[in-house]
Amino acid sequence: MSSDSTPARASRPLARAAAWMGVALTSFALLAVSARELLDTMEPVQFLFLRTALGLPLLVPLALWLAPGFYRTERLPLHLLRNLFHYGGQVFWITAIGMLPLALVFALEFTTPVWAAVLALFFLGERLNRGRVVALVLGVAGVLVITRPGVQPLDLGVLIGLAAAVGFAVSLTATKGLTRYDGVFTILFWMLAMQLLIGLVPALLVWQPVDWVDAPWLYLI
Repeated sequence: MSSDSTPARASRPLARAAAWMGVALTSFALLAVSARELLDTMEPVQFLFLRTALGLPLLVPLALWLAPGFYRTERLPLHLLRNLFHYGGQVFWITAIGMLPLALVFALEFTTPVWAAVLALFFLGERLNRGRVVALVLGVAGVLVITRPGVQPLDLGVLIGLAAAVGFAVSLTATKGLTRYDGVFTILFWMLAMQLLIGLVPALLVWQPVDWVDAPWLYLI
């Protein structure tokens, strides 16, 4: 076999990961647009509860088909930690969507890898190579460009958006740790199951009737 095929073969996992990230980003964009529309009639915690309540019955049949026994895990405390921070990050993110232009919300969200890289150094033992140093420096510079401290007062929406990015970073770091032990469907199942319980009381406290005109946006989420 020609050695010329080695680089191409090695790049396949990266290409697949990039493709999955493209699908994920498209989904997040649709979610953000839906949130912007639905926040006129409901609070962020109700929005997230509906998203979770609709997602769980969609996930379970697929998981039963592709990954029987998906609910088994020996890492419940780590799942709980991940889901607490992920839920908090989502609440901050949806709140920021209602306060800031979507472009700025996504710019703030893209600082998540910066915080995740720092956390991975301490909690996952990942090494700090030259490429990561450059990425961290550029990421911090990007945060400073976005927030412009000293030039303008820090907007509350910007701070909430940054808090969302930090919450997502903790969640991503915990997810990376969980993938060493649990499969994708296990992580997703416990995410939805735990966040359904975490978000139940906050959602009930601010619950508003759901109008049928909101059905298309609920379908998107």
